[in-house]
Amino acid sequence: VPPALGAVQAAAVGRRHTCAIQAAPAGKVVRCWGDNSNYQASPPAGLLAVAITAAEMRSCAADTLGNLTC
Repeated sequence: VPPALGAVQAAAVGRRHTCAIQAAPAGKVVRCWGDNSNYQASPPAGLLAVAITAAEMRSCAADTLGNLTC
């Protein structure tokens, strides 16, 4: 778990990585950590999400406008 993660709204666990949506005050920011060999733990900077999922080598998040980013 990265330092200063704070409160989490939701989390998703892949094979060797984890992603979380930070709760307030960070507010919907996606943070990921762990294996990043396929960029599965590299969300776009500033991605604000309302839902998140992870699989073996992939992570996806639905943003506040309903767009899906994987």
